[in-house]
Amino acid sequence: MSHRQILAFAIALTATLTSTSPTRADEVNSYAQVEPSLALVISKNGKGYATGTAFCVENDGKFGFLLTNKHVVGNDKNPAVILMSDPKSTLNAPVVRTAELDAVVLAIKTNCQAVRLSTQTPPVGTRVALAGFPAFQLSVFAKGLGLSPSFHAGTISSLLADGNMLEYDAFTDHGNSGSPLFDVNTGDVYGLVTAINVGQTGALQNNVAIGSTALQAFLENAHRDIVSALTAAGLSARSAVQQARSAPPVQQATEAPRQTIAAFLADTCPTAASVEKQADDAYHASDARSDDLYRNAAGFYADCASTMPSGPDRDVVVGASLDNRLMSVPLVGSPDYDQTDAVGTLRTIIDADTKLINSTQDAQLRTHLIGQRDHATAMLRAIEQTSP
Repeated sequence: MSHRQILAFAIALTATLTSTSPTRADEVNSYAQVEPSLALVISKNGKGYATGTAFCVENDGKFGFLLTNKHVVGNDKNPAVILMSDPKSTLNAPVVRTAELDAVVLAIKTNCQAVRLSTQTPPVGTRVALAGFPAFQLSVFAKGLGLSPSFHAGTISSLLADGNMLEYDAFTDHGNSGSPLFDVNTGDVYGLVTAINVGQTGALQNNVAIGSTALQAFLENAHRDIVSALTAAGLSARSAVQQARSAPPVQQATEAPRQTIAAFLADTCPTAASVEKQADDAYHASDARSDDLYRNAAGFYADCASTMPSGPDRDVVVGASLDNRLMSVPLVGSPDYDQTDAVGTLRTIIDADTKLINSTQDAQLRTHLIGQRDHATAMLRAIEQTSP
C-alpha cells in the first residue's frame, strides 16, 4: 500500500473506532475557517525542543502576528513556526510582546489569515472546539504522513476567574498549548488553550483556556512600534529545512538527564564540550558561525570517542558527535548550503543512529537516538519536498 492509502485507511479506521455521531456541517465550516490561521511553534530549550500551537490574530500589511503561550516558547526569543497556509516554509518568529497571562505575540515577515476574536464570554454549555498540533500529529509527520492539525470538539464546562478563564472538556494533549478555542458554529475564538488536567479516568479533561476577553487589553495595539525594530533586526522567512532542524523527535530525552550527560561530556571531552557551548551561544545569537562551530564540536567528540573503549560511556560521546553533526547542517538558502552535501550528511547520521540504537545498552541514550534519527529523517524529507 502507498503512504496515501495507508493514511486513508488509518483515518477511516480511527473514525470507525472513535466516532459516535456524524460530523456536523457547522463543525466542518468552523474548522475550515480557523485552520489556515494555525501555526506549529518549535522552540529550542537547551538540548531539547518544545512544540505548541499558535494562531494568527493580526496583519499590518507587512508583518503577521501570532498568539501562543509563554510556556510554549520558554526562553527561546526566536522560535520557528510553520504556517498551515504555507506548510512547506519555516519562518523565523521572534517574540515581540509578552503578558502575565501565559501569552506571547510572535511576529513573522509575511501575511497570515487572522481569526475573529470574540468579545463575548461564552456561557456554560456552549459547543466549542480546538485545533492544533498534539504530540501524535508530530509522530505522524515524522513517519512521512504529512503535517496536519487535529480538531476536537466539546463544551464549555465552567467559567473561572469571573469568566476570564474557560474550563472545557474537548480532548487536549501536550502540543495543543496555544491552540485557539473557538465556537463550532461561527469559528469565533473564545480563548487561548493553556492547561490540561488528567482526570482520575486517565482522560485528558477539565482543560483551561484564557478567555479572549481577558486578552483584549494585551492585544490592543500590541504590535505598535515593533515593525521598525523587526526590520532593523533583519527578520526573514526561512526555508522548510528549518522545520526539521528545529522539530522535536517523536521520543526525546527529558532535559534533566541531558544535563547529567552534559556534565559527563564536559569532564570526559572538555575541548569538544567547550566548542559545543560556543556553538550553542552562537546559535541563540543567530550567529552564522554556529554551523561551523557545531561541525567542529562533532569532530572533537568523534576524536574523543576514538580514544575510549567500547561501552556505554563511549556510546554517549558518539551520540554527542551525531547531535552536533546534525546541528551543523546548513539551512537552505544559507551561503554554505549544498543540497548534495546536506543529503549525504543526513543519510550518514541516520545510518549511524540506527547502528548505535541497535548496539547500545543505554536505554536513555537509545530513546534519544531514536528521536535524533526521526529528527534527521524529517529534515531529509523536508529537503526532498522543497527540491526543484
